[in-house]
Amino acid sequence: MRKVLTYSLPAVLSVSLLSAQAASSSPGRRQDQSSIRSTVVIRTDKKLTASERRALSLTGRRLLNHTERAQEAVAARNQREAIQQIEQAMRLQQIAMKAAPPYIMTVQIAAGGSVYRDREQRTIVMVPIYAEVTEVATAAAPSEGERARVAVQDVEATVGLLALDVAHAGTHLQAARQAVNANQWDRAAAALSAVHQGVVIVAETDLPLVKARQNLAIASSMMEKGQKAQARTALNEAASALQEFSRTAPAARRQAAESLAQKIRGFSDSIERRPVEQASTIDDWWNYVAEEL
Repeated sequence: MRKVLTYSLPAVLSVSLLSAQAASSSPGRRQDQSSIRSTVVIRTDKKLTASERRALSLTGRRLLNHTERAQEAVAARNQREAIQQIEQAMRLQQIAMKAAPPYIMTVQIAAGGSVYRDREQRTIVMVPIYAEVTEVATAAAPSEGERARVAVQDVEATVGLLALDVAHAGTHLQAARQAVNANQWDRAAAALSAVHQGVVIVAETDLPLVKARQNLAIASSMMEKGQKAQARTALNEAASALQEFSRTAPAARRQAAESLAQKIRGFSDSIERRPVEQASTIDDWWNYVAEEL
């Protein structure tokens, strides 16, 4: 699973291609061009089921929620409440450390002839932002007997997830508890604030895959409800998105995308004969696009 990271630490570092033109100090001379490129890729070899991902996401969100409550208690100098909230957050952090897969992060920054590379392994809890889709197209005022057309036809913006570094969070939660026990309120506030600085934005730039995933999610939902015409529309949009992705993807991923698009179209063509329980097949395709493609 490949992602591109954009850190939300204190200033936002955009992981993308940045080009700048440096003007010459002498008038009339040709401008020199230089570029700097930074890439952060993360991957994990451990696959989680859909229910495990949801549980892990909930763990991360609840950890941050208890951290915020602890911050409020620290601001009010309420030692008992602050300790209670910090300990709740620490329990969740321990659960997450046992369940979250380790992610291998590879960083490369290059400019001119100079290249920086680093590789580290971290345990991160993914906390999804459910706002991947920028546009969902539904036919307005369908004619009599016609079902509304439901599908994601366009994704215009980069999408992302929030990711919580739980190892980072654990260190600062322990520091916060020690500070509260010692009535060192400023130190406690700083430690709790640092927990939130362990949150990063995982931005995904393969937008055709986003469109494919969203249409597969819609298709699964429609299939479960027995609304097969809508499911067919979404499946065809998913297949088209995969074909769009395959046009620029590396060879191995291109072949996988083309193969999956063919399977999806075959399913779509025969959808009226398929039982609604086969929505699970569409769910499997969603997981494949999200985790492997």
